[in-house]
Amino acid sequence: MRYILEVSAPGQPDVLVGRLAAANGDEAMAEIVSAADQLREQGRQQGSRDILIGQLQERFGALPDAASARVAVADLAQLREWSRRVLKASTLDDVLGR
Repeated sequence: MRYILEVSAPGQPDVLVGRLAAANGDEAMAEIVSAADQLREQGRQQGSRDILIGQLQERFGALPDAASARVAVADLAQLREWSRRVLKASTLDDVLGR
């Protein structure tokens, strides 16, 4: 499988999926797709966290540990809500709530 990943053309996910399915079978392919979906979701969450932390620091300065901890464990929906709030908030508490 590592070989397939290394030789597959970047930017052609359909080609990669086809090669993985041929090499591993349909059942393994379902697990691979599920793992890929989870990794994409984690990437979206981390990217949203990074952007929100940057926005909060730009607007309010250094963040208290408690605020950083809340952002670190927030789900994607919460991160998106806080990212909207930061645009109009006067205080950090206005963004994250209490």
